[in-house]
Amino acid sequence: MRKIVCVLNGTANSDQAQAVCKSVADSFAAKGVAAEIKIARTGEDVTTYAKAAVADGASVVAAGGGDGTQNAVASVLVGTDVTMGVLPMGTLNHFAKDMGIPLEIEKAVETIIAGATTRIDVGKVNDRIFLNNASL
Repeated sequence: MRKIVCVLNGTANSDQAQAVCKSVADSFAAKGVAAEIKIARTGEDVTTYAKAAVADGASVVAAGGGDGTQNAVASVLVGTDVTMGVLPMGTLNHFAKDMGIPLEIEKAVETIIAGATTRIDVGKVNDRIFLNNASL
């Protein structure tokens, strides 16, 4: 049984954040999958929760938020055997779109549960990992 931890940005798409976080929990529960839900209030919380999930033996850490949240979780997971799940909860969701992840939370959860993976390259600028874009 895989241990799934969802690190959700509680301020992503802020006008609907609470409803979307509840939708994530409900979507996993509806599929009979126990997923631990961590709601981050800051960027530091995102990385702290992701690091704790790795240390606690999670096999999947799902990043729920926009591109910044996806990048923060990916930065923690690079070099580990932990799989990253993508829960597109941001405004633009460029990374999720680039990866072909469904933008509907229920379908994104189904994708994580299905367990299909794709190995991707990441970039590094000034010792910081990035996924699909970096800005100056």
